Amino acid sequence: MFNTDRKISFHINNPQISVMFLHAFPLNSKMWIPQFEILEKNGFSYLAIDYPGFGTSKPDKQSMSMEGYAELIYNFFHELGIKKSIFVGSSMGGYIALAILRKYPEIIQGLVLANTRASADDEEIRQRRRKIVSDLKVKRDISEIIEIHLEKFITPETRKKDPHLVNTLRSMMQEATPEGIIQAQEAMAGRKDNLDWLAKFRLPALVIAGGRDQIIPAKEPKIMADKLPAGEYKIIPEAGHISNLECPEIFNKLLLNFLKRSQII
Repeated sequence: MFNTDRKISFHINNPQISVMFLHAFPLNSKMWIPQFEILEKNGFSYLAIDYPGFGTSKPDKQSMSMEGYAELIYNFFHELGIKKSIFVGSSMGGYIALAILRKYPEIIQGLVLANTRASADDEEIRQRRRKIVSDLKVKRDISEIIEIHLEKFITPETRKKDPHLVNTLRSMMQEATPEGIIQAQEAMAGRKDNLDWLAKFRLPALVIAGGRDQIIPAKEPKIMADKLPAGEYKIIPEAGHISNLECPEIFNKLLLNFLKRSQII
């Protein structure tokens, strides 16, 4: 674990990384631990950060946008001397990866987009995000947000049979700060529609959907895959929104196969 002058924490196992992980909201980089382990066993290097106000990263005093998160990643690459990487983004992490695609395409060697969408929020979802922000500015209590996400992140069957995963998810979300959540919600509400940009990305891309995802139905990732010239679509039928943790063995197999086909090992 390292820290920059912006007090952003990150995991890295090699300065010359192959894979950059971008976490879902409101989790942190620890959501990728099952992937860290399998990548290390197979000789891949990786980097995963905690966004400002999540995990062990301090909240940022300035407001954030998707472009701001993209700039943060770009600056990390510059500081560490990293030229490019395959980006793996889950949910909000996918939004950030697509913002990087628009702003800094030269640092992307390949894309893995899991349980995410390229389209912007519709007005109903924007209003929902704004309500979360306004309530949180007054109450400063994230417990309701945690319980709502726990309900939707994984399937009812998994919640029942795997209390350890439920506790792991809850613990990660409890590490988020109200400031981090507010900034992330505002950034997600204001993000641009990136569907048309996907056609410009001709490098390898893998899109993963959860067959039982309550937040982003599988048909939306399929739209992304169809837009990507070198896109491949895979669905994990029994997974909800956090497919890498709910079905790690299947997710890891898909990820490793993609990395090996992309010839970065």
